[in-house]
Amino acid sequence: MKKFVFAVIFLAVLSVSGLYAAGFFTTIDGGYTQASMSQVNSAIIGNDSGPGINNTQLGAGAYFGIDGMYLTKENLGFHLKFEYVSISTGQIQYNNGVPGTDFTYGDIEVDPYMVPLMVGVSYTLHTKGSPFSLTAGLYGGIAPAYLYYRQHTIDPVTTDQYYGDLEYDEMYDGLGFCSEGMLSANYWFTKNFSLGVEFGYRYANISKMTAEGDAYDNAGNFMVGSGQPLQDGNGNNVGVDFSGINVGVNLVYHFGWVAYEEY
Repeated sequence: MKKFVFAVIFLAVLSVSGLYAAGFFTTIDGGYTQASMSQVNSAIIGNDSGPGINNTQLGAGAYFGIDGMYLTKENLGFHLKFEYVSISTGQIQYNNGVPGTDFTYGDIEVDPYMVPLMVGVSYTLHTKGSPFSLTAGLYGGIAPAYLYYRQHTIDPVTTDQYYGDLEYDEMYDGLGFCSEGMLSANYWFTKNFSLGVEFGYRYANISKMTAEGDAYDNAGNFMVGSGQPLQDGNGNNVGVDFSGINVGVNLVYHFGWVAYEEY
């Protein structure tokens, strides 16, 4: 899966670096994203709070993208876009208050991220000679996703070394479909550069995540097997849902024989 992601990044960068031709634009964008993450929050982070429990649910994060576009004279755009979406760490810390038992103290952390590669179409509204433009676009493509899982447990009372201070981690990955709708308003401060603000919505629900390799805790106990799905306590698969809004800014550069204001 990692080799696949590197190939995706290489193709995306290659597509952007080759845009030294008429009619081509490239965009770098980024900003705030809000993802659903409902299954992970419910199954792993939990919704409980109170004495002995402190949780930080998944949701908010950031995105960064590189978008190569060819714009026709009719203001119809054709896109190839690479994106990186990272969600802030989710965590649950617990203290069950029963000295000498498993999981007396502990915490679990999860870090999800996604690297979709998409194609898209757009339409741009622009009046000749005006420094302003408005673009609406729709994208779709493949979405490799990853989730880093770490669990740490401490029982300071027990004399059993295996439950004194245990920790293990695992990387899960999955592949799904990603689609995005985007609306961008831009100001062309030179003939070839513009700055803009953008708003969009992403749909990307990765229904199955599997372990990349065998995982053992620091005492040598087997915890997770390679290929094992990410599951809740009842043995149900846990999906990772990156669906949500994007709000950000962008910088656009136009390569070509005419300045954008001549379209």
